[in-house]
Amino acid sequence: MPPAYPPEFRRRAVDLFREREKPVAQLAAELGISESCLRRWASQDDVDARLAVLRGRPRRVLATRRGLVDR
Repeated sequence: MPPAYPPEFRRRAVDLFREREKPVAQLAAELGISESCLRRWASQDDVDARLAVLRGRPRRVLATRRGLVDR
């Protein structure tokens, strides 16, 4: 089983993925993970965000989680 990565690492990887400044293959290689892993993390982040909205979490909490506003 591959090692578990800290949530901060995953969050930063997904943020870099969404910036689209580098090809996914290059970004994944630089991070030491597979492309499929990076895409899966991004997909899960989308699901988590939708569930948070459905559960009534304030948008500010989601924005803070994604680093879009100061904590």
